[in-house]
This record gives sequence, structure tokens and C-alpha cells, in this order.
Amino acid sequence: MHQFFEIPEITQRIAERLALLPSARKSWILSMAKTCKATYEPSMDVLWRELAIFTPLLRCLPPTVLKYRIAECWPGARMGTWEIVKDPLSESDMARFKHHARRVHIIRSLTPQATLAKRPDSSEYVSRLVWGSRRPPWEAPEFVGAYIAPECFEALESFFKSTPALPALRELTCDHPDLDEPRHLAPFMSPVLSTLTYDRSEAHFSVKDAVAELNQAQCKNSLTKLVLDTRGPSESIAVGNREMAVLASLPRLQWLRCFVDPQLDHTQTFQHIPENPFPSLYTLILRTDDDVRPIGNDNTSDATYDALATFIRCFYAICAPKRLMISVYGHMQVSHAAVLSLFDALAELHGRVSSLCISLYSGARAGQPPLTLADLAPILPLPVRDIELLGLIMDIGLDDVLALVGAWPRVRCLALGHAHHETAPRVPLAGLPQLAQAMTSLEPVQIGLVVENDSPLPATPPAPMFHVTEVNLGVSHITGRNLRRAAAFLVHCFPNAELVLYGPRGMERDTQWGWENAVKTAKRTPQTSWHDMESESEDEAEDETAPPSDGSAEDARAIRE
Repeated sequence: MHQFFEIPEITQRIAERLALLPSARKSWILSMAKTCKATYEPSMDVLWRELAIFTPLLRCLPPTVLKYRIAECWPGARMGTWEIVKDPLSESDMARFKHHARRVHIIRSLTPQATLAKRPDSSEYVSRLVWGSRRPPWEAPEFVGAYIAPECFEALESFFKSTPALPALRELTCDHPDLDEPRHLAPFMSPVLSTLTYDRSEAHFSVKDAVAELNQAQCKNSLTKLVLDTRGPSESIAVGNREMAVLASLPRLQWLRCFVDPQLDHTQTFQHIPENPFPSLYTLILRTDDDVRPIGNDNTSDATYDALATFIRCFYAICAPKRLMISVYGHMQVSHAAVLSLFDALAELHGRVSSLCISLYSGARAGQPPLTLADLAPILPLPVRDIELLGLIMDIGLDDVLALVGAWPRVRCLALGHAHHETAPRVPLAGLPQLAQAMTSLEPVQIGLVVENDSPLPATPPAPMFHVTEVNLGVSHITGRNLRRAAAFLVHCFPNAELVLYGPRGMERDTQWGWENAVKTAKRTPQTSWHDMESESEDEAEDETAPPSDGSAEDARAIRE
């Protein structure tokens, strides 16, 4: 073996370059590790540095300890399950596990998520229980994948207790659907853990228990990014006053995402805050859901917006993160007055934030007066990066939208009212390239607006704009006669963009089908000009309205030909 392989840094650099190749090439790193003793340690460090799932490390346990069983998980489907069958574990059982666990820096998932994605919903599950699987009896049950039993984490917690099982772990994603006790993750809380994510989890874990465990963990002083937001019920993932006090005491926390429960009185959430709270916090991400019904309030969505505004005011009274991102999900309808009240709360942050992202997915109540440029005046001085007012009723023209882009020079996502059927279509299709050109953000740009149906297109083709990644026309009523030329125009102007059109109410299915075909045709034949399509449409319209020479269908067909 050449002498330069005796330098660990060289071997490690080679292994890191190989790790950037497709996963099948990682076998090369394993071959390097087996070459000699000098290349073993650096190569294995790179090979085990990042795990997409926890399974490879778990399989380091001996076969007498770890068993793999395949059994029916729901009617018509089988699933493989990893289980630890020995209790308690011994040092000899854990020797190989500990040998490789010390190299792991990142764990993206605690159990394969592809398996969980195939779970049937409750109605389908009941249907299979009652009527059985729809698969023919001569076919074998579907194999959905592997799964790590939650008892495995309990066994590891029982063996390691408060000692870190992965001493070099820096990033951990907790996404096990059946791991309800955060204390079983204590061996994963290494003293250098910097990113802890409970996002993308279907587990109904309790934020109260998770924060209480975090308060005693060794990673309390090293944590810089924390995500406490899942699909669990609001009463489980809400941050109360005790949890907020613990979070405020984390000395190095820079990035926090949490759920704002509209059922809580957030004037009481910040009562037990310590001195100098959130000393390092830079980014705050807040999510709430208007499907949660506040206690004693039937006006659900309005109260949700009021609770979010109260939370923002109380939080910025004790700390001022430079980046703020807020999102409101759900299916309830909100009044524009509640939205304007939230805008007033955000206006108080002028000069205190350097980046603001607003995503409001609630729909406006029928009969609400449309929002205009004047209604957005409170947030015009703010450094808005993303603004999505999807379900609100808007009445703005191209000049108004250009004024918004002028007020927000760094905006990268502009979506205004394109999901509500009462939004006035006042933006011409030909104005979208001008709008995209005015959005000078260095990041990919997204546009969502309702456009006019029959607006003239420019005679000179504009230059293609490759920085636009999505153009969503929402509920725009573009008839079949203008559908093809609109698709050809947008494909030429935005070649890298995903083009979306829902269509007006009652016509969604036909509009989406016609739009998808028109976009595919325009991409296959980019040389076809939309002006040719426009002239063809006009000729077809004249032919359809022209009377037959003698009233016969044959003459009418001849005229059209």
C-alpha cells in the first residue's frame, strides 16, 4: 500500500468524495475500509457519518438479540418488524453496535417512512376487516416494508440509561409513529446534538414530556435548532408556560419552530420566562390551525388569527428574532377584519425583523369586501420574502402588484387570492413576464395570481426567465379558445416553471385536464407561436359563425375545411 494512505486526512477526503456519488457507489468506501488498517478508520467514519434510517445501526446487534419477523400488519398486507428479544442486554451484545455508533453524526429517520405511508386510512382499514382484502386469493399478501418496533428503543434506553449511545450525534429526526415516550430517546441526546426535529412525525407525542426530557438532557447546552411541530392533536403539541420557560433558557438555540394553540391564553404563556430569554434565537417559525375550535368561541378562524397575533406580540415583547415565518392552515373561513388585525400586529415589528414570510391558507367568508392594495399598507414597510394569501378575496391589478414588488424588493413568492372564486381577474396574462422581471430575488421565484381571460399578448416574444419555478393561475377562467395560446405563452416565458391552473368553480376537472394537455403540447412543440394559435382561433370562430351557402351541412363542413 502506498505510504500516503497512512495519512488519515487523505483517506478521509477520498471517502468523502466517494460519498457524494450515488448510494450504490458507497460499496467502494467499504472496499477502501477493508484494504488495510490505515484506511479502515477514516473510511468507516465517512461511511457511518450519515444514516437515512436507524436500521443499519440496529442490525449491528447479534442475531440472538435482534429478530426480524414478517407478519400481517393489516388485512391483505404483511410487514417486517425488527424486534429485540433479549432483556437485559449485555456488553458483549452491544460491542459491535457501540463500535459503529460512535461514528454516527446524523440520523434522518428512526424507522422507514415508506412503510408507514402505505398504511390504509381508518375507513379503508375497517373495510378490509369487514370484507377482507381486494387482492385475489391466489396472490400473496402485499409486502409493505420493514418497521422498527418501539420496544427496541426501550431496550436501548434500559441499557444505556443516561449515557449517550451515539456520542457524536449532531442531528436527529424523531419520526417514529408509535414512540410516545420521549424518555426512550434519552440515549440519542448526545452532548453535541445541535438539531432535534420532531417534524414529519405521526406520533402523538406530548410537547410537555419532550421539553421536560430536553431540560434534563446533555444536549441542552448544545442545541441550536429545535422543531416541535407534528400532526398530533393540538393539546399534545401546544407550548404552555412551563415549556416556554425551558425553551427560553436554552443558551444556544437559534432556530425554533412550534405550534400556536388557539385554545390557550397566550398572555399567560410567557409568565415564567427567565432573565435574558432566548439569548441566541434568530429564526422563529409559527404554525397554527383554524380547524382547532377555541373554547367558548364559535367564530373559529377569527379567534385563531387573534390568538396568533397575541402570541406574536407577547413573544416580541421579550425577544426579537430577526426572521419570522407564520403559517395558518385549515379549512375554516375567516373574516378580512381578523386578517387585517393580524397585519396590524405584524406592522409593530417594523425595524425588528429582517425577513418575514406569511402563509395564510384559510378561505375568506362569502360576501367579504375584497382586499385591496390599501389593506396591505400595514405590512408594506416590512421586509417580506414570501406572502401567500391563497383563499382571501383580492381586487388588485397589475400596477398594484408591481407596487408590492417595489415595496418588497427581496420577495420570492407572491401568491394573492388565486384560490378564491370571488377574486377579481384584473391582471393581464401579458403582465406576468413584467412582474417576474421586477422580482429581482436571487432565489427561485413563485407567482400565484388570477389573470384575465382574453388579454392581448405582446407581438415581440419576451426573453425566457429561468428563475421562475412556479406560476399558479388558480381559479382563472381561461376558456378553451385561449387555453392553448396561454399555455404556449407561459411555456416560452417560464421554461423552468411548473404551470398550474384550477379553473372556475364547477369546471375544475375539465379545465385541469385541458390545461395539462395544452402545456404538454406547448413543451413538445416550442416552435409554435401563440400568435398562430390566436389567428387559428379567430379563423375557427369566424367559420363557426359563418352561415352555410345553401343551408346544408356539407357546405358548412367545406367552409370550415
